[in-house]
Amino acid sequence: MRKVCFIHQKSLGHAVEANLLRAHVDKTNDIESDFYDVAFENEKINNSWGWRVPFLTDSDLDLFAYRSHVAGSIEVAEYLKTRRPPDAIYVQTHNVAYRILDLMRRVPTTVTLDAPNVVLANWGWNAKLPYTRVSWIPSIRMEKRIFQTARAIIIRSEWAKKEITERHGIDANKIHVVPSPIHIPEINRQYTGDEKVRLLFVGADFERKGGDKLLAAFKRRFADSCELHLVTKADIMPSPGVHVHRGISDQELDNLYRKADIFVFPTHHEPYGRVVAEAMAYGLPVIASNVAAIPEILSNGECGRFIEPGDAPSLEGAIEELVSDPELRNRLGSCAREKAKSEFDTNLVCQRVINIIKSTMA
Repeated sequence: MRKVCFIHQKSLGHAVEANLLRAHVDKTNDIESDFYDVAFENEKINNSWGWRVPFLTDSDLDLFAYRSHVAGSIEVAEYLKTRRPPDAIYVQTHNVAYRILDLMRRVPTTVTLDAPNVVLANWGWNAKLPYTRVSWIPSIRMEKRIFQTARAIIIRSEWAKKEITERHGIDANKIHVVPSPIHIPEINRQYTGDEKVRLLFVGADFERKGGDKLLAAFKRRFADSCELHLVTKADIMPSPGVHVHRGISDQELDNLYRKADIFVFPTHHEPYGRVVAEAMAYGLPVIASNVAAIPEILSNGECGRFIEPGDAPSLEGAIEELVSDPELRNRLGSCAREKAKSEFDTNLVCQRVINIIKSTMA
């Protein structure tokens, strides 16, 4: 039986995906699996690579992104030295593969990511500091070497695939577009219009994901007809009709999805948009920004409504349209759930990943 080593960054959506893939692999009996979570908690490595210098950090001159990528990759390299050599390696995300390039040349390796560094470095929340574009140059060069060495690349969207091929010159034939795996819950949803409409937002990075724009729109126009539920790490004060949820469990988040009527995600920049796909799995109509991979997730608007980032009138108009029309919410929500079931289902997506890994060993 062939052995596959699965390496995952233990953070945010990456950790969720790792757990879903692990559960799927555990049900199969045709590969031997070895899972390792990169937690960036190795004190020795962090002391060497994870330091911050205030006056440099304020300008983003301390190369922290690059150094964190290197620190994670050193952790991976040290772990692999202690294990029996695998027949294949799977790494999510690609940034923690830098220090195993030599091993990748001998062992077929698949790397996975939402969007490349060459894109992230130029987006607003990264590029807001004076020298961010410069400080990300080492990470951009690093990822190109990783892409060139990997046997296969799994990317979440056609949009991101195009960015990799055009900006790094990587052969499109070894890039596979596979969405993020999503658990499809059992639900029984039907909108009646008899109660206040519940709007749901999920985003730790509140301002980048447009939470502040949604909150302002709610207070201007929808406080009388709706409730707003914000799942975030931001320090937002509750107010009439506004419910803030911080540090909640998976079960509590599940309950919020089940009780919501509309999912609103007016993000400014987004590498993928996993929460949009999660909301669709719960049968929620979605209002989201027309950026990056989100149009692909929403089937170009068939399962929800698009807005332009920062466009308050467009956001308010989309909310008003869905709040006032329960039948439309039902139709869009049903479309969203059907797409989630046919394209994002955990078993379907995870098996596609396994098949790609197996193809690298052929």
